[in-house]
Amino acid sequence: MDPFSQIFPNPTNNYPNLFIQLVISLLILYLGISVVNYLTKKRTDESVSFGLDMKNLLGLFFKIFIWSGFGFVLSNIIYLALLGSMQQKQSDPDWTNLSFGIILIFIGLGMKSAKKRLI
Repeated sequence: MDPFSQIFPNPTNNYPNLFIQLVISLLILYLGISVVNYLTKKRTDESVSFGLDMKNLLGLFFKIFIWSGFGFVLSNIIYLALLGSMQQKQSDPDWTNLSFGIILIFIGLGMKSAKKRLI
């Protein structure tokens, strides 16, 4: 068995899981940077309170979700168009990435409306 296939078991349809891991790691990184920023401000000034700038985080997530959603939708449409023209037999198409992309677009629009509510 190839060692590459042991590390990455199914590279063809693992993109939604990879995207979720990316978003979670970005959230953890943002929280870590916020804690480090708070600690450096606390060291220099004693009257600093811990606060997250949610507008920046929601704006970042809005851009990530919208662009990724359109990427998933477009890639699935192109994949199905190429796959449909190459296959001889009729089989059920895989709509997983398309549905995941549409869900991401709606989550991104929710992030945009939440940002507007905060302003």
